[in-house]
Amino acid sequence: MDDRFVERIVALQQFLLAAARDYPHVIDPTLATAATLDYALTLAREAASGADEGTTRGAIDEALAPACDDALRFLRALDSRDRRRAKAFCREYGPDGDMVVTLRSLASRPGVRDPERSFALITLADDFAAT
Repeated sequence: MDDRFVERIVALQQFLLAAARDYPHVIDPTLATAATLDYALTLAREAASGADEGTTRGAIDEALAPACDDALRFLRALDSRDRRRAKAFCREYGPDGDMVVTLRSLASRPGVRDPERSFALITLADDFAAT
């Protein structure tokens, strides 16, 4: 696991925590999902320090998939209320400069990849680019 991957998980966790803190009225709080990312971060760090990456990959992906879904659900809900605010919130988080780009990177992992998730992220990116 490389440092960039760990940075993306941290960014996703910070994004979900901020969403729960700043916008609790938009969707149900995402604190539980953000908390599961602590476990994914521990596993990613272990893999980076030489632990068997194969044994940790599945557990990391199991935490990432619902976290990506929660972030996407939150962004869609916020976007439907105020696109400018949703775009600004996305730009605040992520080592890629935009949470949508970070989500697309994380969601492209083989254990997280899902056609519906991919389509929703592409659609959201297109919607943001169009305005």
